[in-house]
Amino acid sequence: MMLKKMNDALGEPAVVTVRGGKDQGTFLTDLGRKLLVEYETNKKLINEAVGDETSWENVGFKLSARNKLPGKVVEVEKNGLVSKLTIEIEPSALTSVVTEEAVEKLDIKPGDRVYAVIKSTEVMVAKAVGEKEVFQKIL
Repeated sequence: MMLKKMNDALGEPAVVTVRGGKDQGTFLTDLGRKLLVEYETNKKLINEAVGDETSWENVGFKLSARNKLPGKVVEVEKNGLVSKLTIEIEPSALTSVVTEEAVEKLDIKPGDRVYAVIKSTEVMVAKAVGEKEVFQKIL
């Protein structure tokens, strides 16, 4: 059923099934082979990014207390594609300009407990979700 849904979504088959005879089986089409190559390429790129200690994607695995500042969202000001977050970090406050998409994905609203994650080239915002922390790169 998953293969049928995939083929339908693609508009052409990535996988075909031949029933009966000595050539029966399930086979990748040219499109299926291209998708598999693309998948493997993306998988490799993601693994390289996660393994790169200087990469922001790795932030969830290695954070020090000095670059992860807990705070509370005081204000969310949406302005089209970007939003301005004011985060109270005792004894001060931090203002961060983030994408509206990031605010929506993290469902950030006043009163939320968040982390300002500071890296030499960027500041990110993380929101605790249950026991897991969700990190969104802020552009």
